[in-house]
Amino acid sequence: MDASGHPAALTESARLAALADLAILDTDSEREFDAITKVDTRNNPSRFGQ
Repeated sequence: MDASGHPAALTESARLAALADLAILDTDSEREFDAITKVDTRNNPSRFGQ
C-alpha cells in the first residue's frame, strides 16, 4: 500500500496479466449491455463516448 492507504499501482504487465486471468477481455458483444452503454453515453458524454 502507498502512503494514502491504497494498494500500490500495478506495473502495466501485472495489470494486463490480472485482466487476462479474469478472462473478460475480447468477449463477444452483448446486445443488452451495448444498449445500456449507448443510452448512458448519450446522457453522460465523455471522452470515451465521443
